[in-house]
Amino acid sequence: MRYPTPDKYIASQVDVFVEQALADRRIKQPALVLTAIPSEFSDKADVLDGVTTSGKSFAIDHEYLLHIVDIHGGNREIQRGQIPVSGPDLAVIATHLHQAKAIQPGNPPRAKNSAFRIKARLEMDPYLIDIVLEVRRHMLVPVTVWKRRT
Repeated sequence: MRYPTPDKYIASQVDVFVEQALADRRIKQPALVLTAIPSEFSDKADVLDGVTTSGKSFAIDHEYLLHIVDIHGGNREIQRGQIPVSGPDLAVIATHLHQAKAIQPGNPPRAKNSAFRIKARLEMDPYLIDIVLEVRRHMLVPVTVWKRRT
């Protein structure tokens, strides 16, 4: 599949969330819920030991967003041979999670708070996007994201 244009509504929500998070990093925003986790993803992820994703939503967490922007959104990614991750990339992930492949336990498989983590890959020509998601009670949130050329 070719890399899609992000959904305008979701992209605008993500842009505002990113802007507010960067404006004052100390004011933690509540998670931004974007869309339901698609059954195509849940059917693959829920076979992992102890993981339940069906009925949950895809959301963006303030702290993890800052990590993604700071570590994977700048020029350091270019030096590592990767492409900086942007707000529109998060919007694309939110709306195309049903196409994820290579769904497996994260490394480590659990966060310090004991939440399960899942690693998945989106193949969208000309990019590969690897994402680690934390499974929470009502949502899945991206912990980290890498983007590179195929």
